[in-house]
Amino acid sequence: RSEIRRIQQETGVTTIFVTHDQEEAMSITDEIVLMKKGVIQQQSSPQQMYINPENEFVAFFLGSPSITFFVKDVKDGAIELAPGYRVKTNAGNGPVSVGIRPEAWGLGQGVEVKVEAVELRGKDLIVSFNLGDVKTCAILGANEQVSKGDIISLCLKHSYVYLFDRDTGVRLPAEVQL
Repeated sequence: RSEIRRIQQETGVTTIFVTHDQEEAMSITDEIVLMKKGVIQQQSSPQQMYINPENEFVAFFLGSPSITFFVKDVKDGAIELAPGYRVKTNAGNGPVSVGIRPEAWGLGQGVEVKVEAVELRGKDLIVSFNLGDVKTCAILGANEQVSKGDIISLCLKHSYVYLFDRDTGVRLPAEVQL
């Protein structure tokens, strides 16, 4: 990857590189054109595409571990992600798909979950848990003392929380207030 990137930058030649490997696409390119069944879903820099996905497909395609989606209803300016754990939003009432990237979670006052699995990935821990009936995960620092079977409290700490139209999958302009 680094060699392909180096040659591309040194020669200044426009290169079209076709891949299904999202890590490869994000690491060697200045711009990604992400397609689904021959239709462009989003065209932007890798960083912009990851931070600001235009639809559920884009959000799901980029990221490892992948984003988790929750089918929820907005009621009175809030979404209940789990019993007793609500987040505020400026979205209108109605059905939405809530996408939460693993790095959005952090240890802190929030929702209590039982740790189902822990995977060490160098500087990160991938902590798997169920939130309601949805399997999800959080990326925590490797220095956190978390083990399988522990009950931990997690809260949303980062802006990697997105709302999508439940029918079309298009990202809504609404935000979740953490």
